[in-house]
Amino acid sequence: MNIIKVRRMKRNTFEVIINTLIAITILIFIIFLLASIKELIGYLNASLEKLDPTISAVIYGGIITLIASALLQILTRYLDKTKEIELAIHQKQTEVYQELIKGLIDLIAIGHKNPETVLSEAIRILVEWTPKAMAWASEDVLIEWIELRNNVTNLTPLDVISETENLICNMRSELGLKAGKIKKIGLMKIIIK
Repeated sequence: MNIIKVRRMKRNTFEVIINTLIAITILIFIIFLLASIKELIGYLNASLEKLDPTISAVIYGGIITLIASALLQILTRYLDKTKEIELAIHQKQTEVYQELIKGLIDLIAIGHKNPETVLSEAIRILVEWTPKAMAWASEDVLIEWIELRNNVTNLTPLDVISETENLICNMRSELGLKAGKIKKIGLMKIIIK
């Protein structure tokens, strides 16, 4: 197993542990919040029992309506803003990922025509794309890119092809595209042949 695969397995295990701890913390917070709401409702019930039932019903209805409309307004604004941000990031990521894939395909074409210039062209692609990746790539894609870049000299040519394929499949997944069946047949076969 190459060094990139070992690091990927360690990173995935760490992410599972962190996500579990976050989920437990959120669950404890929700339980605390529900207990506080129950106490508040109990206090409200005790106060409203002293009033006429009709007036109590109107007050309950008004409170519920106010809370529901406020929560709905907040939720709607949050979802709209989140959707706008996600769309802008998705568009920029698409441009950046397309640029890298085009560079890799151009690099393969240059390698077939003029193998002596492949190294300088590869360095140019690395230099141009790395700042864009740091700004716009997702965490998973950026980690794959860094691992591939740092370990490319330690890998066999087949491992480089395989890890480049993993990088491109991660990009596709990040953009919401499927990559499972493509991975089985070998995405790089499309580019290399």
